[in-house]
Amino acid sequence: MVEAELRKGQVTDALDGLRLALGEKFLCFRTKVRNANSQRTTHRAWDNIHKFDAEARQCCSTYRYAQNALHRLPVDQDYLGTLKDITEDDMKVAGDLTDESRFGQRSVTLLGFGDRQSG
Repeated sequence: MVEAELRKGQVTDALDGLRLALGEKFLCFRTKVRNANSQRTTHRAWDNIHKFDAEARQCCSTYRYAQNALHRLPVDQDYLGTLKDITEDDMKVAGDLTDESRFGQRSVTLLGFGDRQSG
């Protein structure tokens, strides 16, 4: 039971670390990569992006390790049902979150021209 509780804490810490790494990656992309004005600053910015990506992948690996360990331990099945696999799509930030002025955002719905009735 003690190991199961430790693994649950490990899962929580891994998810928190993953959330932080993806947030830092997003912030670095928004502030450093887009504002880079030379090849040197662009290269440094992308190095930071790769660093945060590696941190996110490490957290993902820790999560999978703890998840597999929990499946072998006597743990409540309802809790195990909440542990989903992390996919590559989960490691990406949606485009409409990264650029507020992006055309065709999913969060914005406009009245289409075909929706109006002539009359």
